[in-house]
Amino acid sequence: MTQNPNPRPERLIDAEELCESLQCCRATLYSLIKKGTIPPPIKLGRLSRWPASVPTDVINANRG
Repeated sequence: MTQNPNPRPERLIDAEELCESLQCCRATLYSLIKKGTIPPPIKLGRLSRWPASVPTDVINANRG
């Protein structure tokens, strides 16, 4: 079986979409980043983006 030579990159989401997914405000989001609960954003110039899997990862990590 051969692997796809060009796997599709993961979609990136902005702070607004991340906050919406986690049901928190922007201040809480940055507090969670400071605590290490959420990874820091990927910077694209002045833009901050997170992989779309971050909300699911955070929710699953806090279930246990």
